Amino acid sequence: MKHRASFIRRSGRLVADPSEDQVGRSRRTRRWAFIGSGIILALATVGGFLTVTATTPRPIPAATLSPVAVPEYTPPPPPTEPAVPANLVTDTVSGQRVFLRPATSGTIGIAYLLPDAGDDASTLLVGALADALNDAGLAIATGDLGGTSWGSPTSTTSLSELRAWAEPQVGDVPVLYFGVGMGATTAVTALSREPDVPVACTYAVAPVTDLATLATADPRVRQQIATGWGRIPDAAENPSLLIPGLPTDTVYRVIVPAAPEARVTDANAFVSGLQESGHTVTSLTASADASIASLSRDILVFGQECLS
Repeated sequence: MKHRASFIRRSGRLVADPSEDQVGRSRRTRRWAFIGSGIILALATVGGFLTVTATTPRPIPAATLSPVAVPEYTPPPPPTEPAVPANLVTDTVSGQRVFLRPATSGTIGIAYLLPDAGDDASTLLVGALADALNDAGLAIATGDLGGTSWGSPTSTTSLSELRAWAEPQVGDVPVLYFGVGMGATTAVTALSREPDVPVACTYAVAPVTDLATLATADPRVRQQIATGWGRIPDAAENPSLLIPGLPTDTVYRVIVPAAPEARVTDANAFVSGLQESGHTVTSLTASADASIASLSRDILVFGQECLS
């Protein structure tokens, strides 16, 4: 039904009732507000639906899925131990373990590898250096030599027993002493106590010839020396004082360490003492990271030249 406007008479004229016009405007305003609210609600509903649709993951057909291959975990292999050579001969002499590895072929000499403090003698004839010496024509031998004896009389006796066991098995060939630290000290003291026993060559790496000072400076080594000697040797028994009595027909090669300073001083003093006594000696100062492996070439060259 259409709205009929009401009129009133003013000054003889009929005019629209203003109160009625106000009511109409109010009704129209409410109507448009209602329509606008409906439109906004509809738009919000549509927008929310589109948002949900866009963010909801759509299922992927099973046929299009490819399984991801997960690699099976493989633990790293354990470190490999050097294989024990087939020609290694072992025995026990006067309570000490002894080991001999004859040369591969054409024996030119026998090298005695004298253990350093903490070395297990059973491992000295296995590895790259032992292989190289063996292949170069050197038989190699070692033994416990009294343990951490630091050149004690026991170590000299044990070395003599080792030689008496090994040398009949390889024949009458020249002898080389090779020692590091304590092993070099053992070589020096053995040479001084048995100067008539032939030793063609001695290769000494970082020898210690001042045992009295070492025993004072290092409590751990002091205990080792006391155990090996049965006491702490006094200064008069230092191997450094034995240099004049070392055999002069032995060729010496001394490796001076890079550190510590006390060991550097000791090795240099040993070289100087040999030179002053008329011994044939050469020396080499090792780098800070020097190892027996890095000296292998020098050892081989010295041994072959000395024993040939």
